[in-house]
Amino acid sequence: MPPFLIFYIFRSQQKRDEIHEQRERNYQNIISYLTEKLVGIEEKR
Repeated sequence: MPPFLIFYIFRSQQKRDEIHEQRERNYQNIISYLTEKLVGIEEKR
């Protein structure tokens, strides 16, 4: 396999991983935010 193709595949996988990690961080932030709101609602009851 030509080296430039290996490099291209590596870079595209790296980009995909970065996007996936950012998506995971976003999901975790949303879950944390909603959990805090739920705790606040439960405390008011």
